[in-house]
Amino acid sequence: MDMLEKSDGPIENLVQGTLWKNKIKPLFGDNIVLPLEGYFDDFEPCEAVGAHSGVFKLGAMYYTILSIPPEHRSSLDNNFSALIFHAQSTMALTKFFGLL
Repeated sequence: MDMLEKSDGPIENLVQGTLWKNKIKPLFGDNIVLPLEGYFDDFEPCEAVGAHSGVFKLGAMYYTILSIPPEHRSSLDNNFSALIFHAQSTMALTKFFGLL
């Protein structure tokens, strides 16, 4: 984390930006913080065609750790599944985030 925060190169993630340095990091003091980036994707494992297309569609939420080096961040070994759900069901997202 210290290496990322002190880097003078181009900004590659949240930890290098002023939002992290001025607003987020001071909230945690000397505690260790592990910043995560979450993302969402839909996929259909059965590749259904015709009238059943979309019936088996799943949604997945993944996360990655922002403080690992960029060359390792895109590796599948460093992307983790957080939630897999039926894509037509927003109930899973409601329970996960408490937002919808």
